This record gives sequence, C-alpha cells and structure tokens, in this order.
Amino acid sequence: MNAGARINDFKPEADIVSMIYERYLREDGSIAGVTNYFNEMGYTRRSKNGVMPYTTTFVSDILRRPVYAGKYIHNLRSATGKPVYEVKGSHEAIVSEDIWESTQKKMRDMADR
Repeated sequence: MNAGARINDFKPEADIVSMIYERYLREDGSIAGVTNYFNEMGYTRRSKNGVMPYTTTFVSDILRRPVYAGKYIHNLRSATGKPVYEVKGSHEAIVSEDIWESTQKKMRDMADR
C-alpha cells in the first residue's frame, strides 16, 4: 500500500472482500463454497508468486482479519492468537460491525461442529 493510502482506496479489492463476506454469510455459505465460487467465476488473486487461484486458506484469512471491519490489533500474541488489545483503526471499514460479528460467530459455530 502506498503511504497515505486508505484501505478503501483499492476499490476492486474492497469490493471482492465485501463479496467474500456476503457469500460466506449466506445460509448455505462456507469457506469452500466461497472459494469454489470465485474460482469458477474466473477470479484470481495477486501473490508474491504471481497470479493465483483462490484457496480456502486465503478466503479464511480474509474472513478472520479485523482490519476489514475497521479494527487494528496491537501486539497479537502468537501463542494464543488473541490480541492484547483491539482498537478502532483510522481507516474506513469495508464490512460493518454486524457483518464482522456474524462472520466470526458463524466461523466459531462451524469449528464447533
């Protein structure tokens, strides 16, 4: 990201992030289903290895990143994966707080199955 750039300055990527959350929260939504949808529709992503198809790991990582809900995690504890504290970022959120919380709840519920 360029210095001074905001997360929503990258409109195509922000739109795709929104679509990932939207498709996941559908009644029949799943990480594998979202991944399959984007690959079947011909979407690709940029990575250090070039242009790549979507993977379940990539989609899962997008769904778990609080930055898309306008949050910033300070001092993440790698041993527990829990933040020391989470603060509202200075950037605009791509997904609402309601969508973020619903996504995290669905992910927890799916993991408990």
